[in-house]
Parts: sequence; structure tokens; C-alpha cells
Amino acid sequence: MQLFEQKLGVKFDYVVNRPWSELKDLVKTGERPVVMARHATDERKQYLNFTKAYMSFPVVIVGREKEAYVGSAHELSSRVVAGVKGFNATEYLRHNYPEVTILDVSSIHEGLRAVLTHRADAVVANLGSANYAIKRHGLDGLQIIGQLDINADLAIGVHKNDPILFSILQKALADVSPVQAQIIYDKWFQLRTVKALDQRQLLRLSFYALAVFSLLLLLILWSRYQQSKQQRYINQINEYSYATLIDLDSMTIQWASKSYARLVGCPIESLQGKSVIDLIGSAFSAERLALIESLLRSGQTWTGECEGIGCDGQPFWTLVTLTPHKDWRGRVTQVWATRIDITDKKRIEQLSIVDELTGLYNRRQFNLIVDQEVRRAQREHHTLCLATFDIDFFKLINDVYGHQQGDEALKALAKVLKAHFNRANDHVFRMGGEEFMLLTSCDCVDGFIAHLESLRQAVFDLQIPNELAPLKVMTLSIGACYWRDLNSMNVDTMYHHVDQCLYRAKAEGRNRLVMCKQTG
Repeated sequence: MQLFEQKLGVKFDYVVNRPWSELKDLVKTGERPVVMARHATDERKQYLNFTKAYMSFPVVIVGREKEAYVGSAHELSSRVVAGVKGFNATEYLRHNYPEVTILDVSSIHEGLRAVLTHRADAVVANLGSANYAIKRHGLDGLQIIGQLDINADLAIGVHKNDPILFSILQKALADVSPVQAQIIYDKWFQLRTVKALDQRQLLRLSFYALAVFSLLLLLILWSRYQQSKQQRYINQINEYSYATLIDLDSMTIQWASKSYARLVGCPIESLQGKSVIDLIGSAFSAERLALIESLLRSGQTWTGECEGIGCDGQPFWTLVTLTPHKDWRGRVTQVWATRIDITDKKRIEQLSIVDELTGLYNRRQFNLIVDQEVRRAQREHHTLCLATFDIDFFKLINDVYGHQQGDEALKALAKVLKAHFNRANDHVFRMGGEEFMLLTSCDCVDGFIAHLESLRQAVFDLQIPNELAPLKVMTLSIGACYWRDLNSMNVDTMYHHVDQCLYRAKAEGRNRLVMCKQTG
């Protein structure tokens, strides 16, 4: 939760060390809309939405030291077993093993104390919580004596009245990198090894000459089991983060999570050995890739936004973190790539700078780009061209044919503008209504004039009806300026010049281009 506070820039108000029986009503009413580390039971799902589980623990049976190993819950018949009321483990035991006497307690700590004071023979809880409670309260004389055949899948529950908060926390959870998750896990759950061998088994094993060898083998197997379980946790986190393992020499994918396969729309088996170059956009040049590779080989991590191209050809955006992975010789040969899907964020950014009707940049983007281009032209001493376009008698199109036809006329003009000005240094904007703006550079003023005249004629050739206008079709008036030297110019002055030229084009009869008398 502290990590979420850093990522989201908020401060959470915590209620801690309170039994679930006291918190339940606060959560159900929405007074406390978020609850951590809860199993998604059917009863809780009635008022909570649950994120994906971020931790899973086996449900264990904790008893006093020297208690015999419990191989099955049936062996708890006629015994008193403590369980937190309302917890999944307690209800599972109550429902499936009615012969077991249940002692309802309000917390795991209370259940452990009941075992130590002989009010109960054992307590059921998930392994992580039981281990943590034993360490936190300094409880001695307890050990794990068995395990139920269920797991506690812990997730974040958010009240159903807060879907936006649920979405935020789901995305924040997905944003936790494997490295961060492992650090948190190691801090809180340094689980001690449990020896699930009862005295009867040890007595039987003592008859064999290889008892020591057998015990050693069991410990090795248990260690491997623990490592396998830890790897399952890491794999689960990798699923949350769209992870892949990349071979740095061949730039191919060695392993991919199922979630990443879904993100790129590829069968997971087809990703093995696939070049990562085929799955990224054109923004990553060979020079940029070489720079990133150099950083990774030096042991540094790289994070940045990346446009991806799915197997279906559809683009998507992710925030990628590349983490070097060293081999036994200390060489960086592989890279872990974890991702956050930011496609929606990039789409929102696009909506903020693009006119929805025409697909051209909007006035807000013009205000950002024009300052940059003027400073760049002044710094690099190159030309700058500015032109403003206005549809003649556009109001008549709306009045006679309706606003829908007017919108179609605007889109048709935008299409012509895109076709005529499609170089990297061409920027076309819809400033509002029927007014458009062009910002570009040209080698000579004559070429610029010829290109604008070609545009004006192309609009006339569309033959879009405007019956009440003098020429009976949609036409375009253009005011433009060409500057070779911008040292004495500023944006307001430039805009004033082209606006005056447009005014003259209108005054002189429309359907024409008027260039500034001064070209700088």
C-alpha cells in the first residue's frame, strides 16, 4: 500500500489490527471501501469486486510442539479446532468436516493463543498469515502439523460502489514489477521450513539403515518444492506484468507470459524465438536500439514508452522496463521485459491533441508546436512558412444542406490537406469552425506558392455543392507568408500577417491565394 501511495500520489487512511468481525460491517457499507489480503468468497463477492490474486498460500493446521502429524482433516475428528469466524478456511472445515468441533475466534492471533492455552487442539489459517502472526507476537511452542487441500488466494477487495477506485488499484497492482514484489515478499514472508513428519513415521524410518539419507532426501525435495512454489509466485507476477525473457544476442523472445501473448494477439507457442524487432513500432531506430543494448549490457535498467505492433497488425502502447539478467559468468545475456499497458492513456493523449472530426491536429497542439518550430527555425537558420485556409461561404453549406453535410465538407477538405502536406515537417491544424492552418518549411517561395495554388484548385475540383455561393461549389481562400529570417519575428506577429493576407483574399473576391508582401 505504501508503494501504491507513491505510484498514485495519494495517502490512504488505514485501519489495522482490527478483527475481521469488526471490519466486515464497515466494508459492507462502503465506509471503508478497500480491504487488503482477502480471499474472494461467494459471500464477499456480493458487495466487493476483487482484483487478481497477488499472493497464494496453502491453508495449514497449526498445533503445539510434539503434536503428531495430521495427514488428513478427518484425523481432526473429536478435536477442537480454532478458526477465524467468516474466513474461508474455517467455513471450508465446518462444511466439509462436520465431525470436527469448531471454536470460532476473531483473529488468527486469538486462535494461536487458544492452542497454547489448551482451549483448542489446533488452528487453521493460511501459511503466510499464521507464520507472520507467530513471529509478530513472539509465540513459542507451535508448529505446523498438517495442511488442508485448499489455498488462500489473497486479493484486494473494493466496494462495488467504487468501480473507478477498483480499476485504479487493479492497474496499480499490475504496475508492481517482479523485483518490487519479490522485495516485499521477502520482507514479510521469510517462511521457515516445516518438517511434516510425525513421530510414527520417524519410528518406522528408524528401522531402515538409510534413515539419514532418506531424511536428507526429504529435505532436498522440500527445498525444491519451496523453490517451485516461489517460482509460481514469480510466474504469477510475470503474468500481471506482460513479461517476456529476451535473448540479448539474437534479440529473440525466449519465454513469454500468457498475458503478453493475449496483449499482442499471438499464439503463445509462436512467440518462442520470435524477433522483438517485429513487435515494436518504427520509432525505435537502429541507433536507438543500439544505445539501449549498450545500457543493458553495462548492467543498467531501461524504462520507456514503446509502441508495439500485434500479430494482427493492430498497434498498442506499453511502458516497458528492461532489466538485465546475468549468467553465471556475470555477463548480461538475457533481459527481463515487464510492461504496463498504456494504450488507453495514449489514446486519451491523442484525443487531447487531435480534432475528432477531421483527424488533424487541433488548436491546442498548434500553440505547442508553433513555438517549438519558430525557435528551431531561429536556431538553425532555416525558412518557415505559415498559411491559413478558410472555406468560402461555409455558413451557406450548413444553412442549405444541413450541418451533417457541412461536417462532410470539412472532412473532405482535411483529406485534401493531408494529401498535399504529408512530409515530416508539414503540420496541418484545424483551428476551429472552417479555419485551418499550415506550418511548414520550403526551399523557395515560388514552390510554396505553387503548392498552395495546387491545393486551392484541388478543393475547387471536389465540386462540393454550395448553391448560394457565387461559384456554386465549395472554394477556399488562403493567406500565407514565407520567412527566410525569423530573428525579429514572434508568433503573434506571424499570425497577424497571415490573418491579414486571408482578410485580403476574402475582400478581393475569395477562391484565391494572397501572399505576404514581406517574405523576411
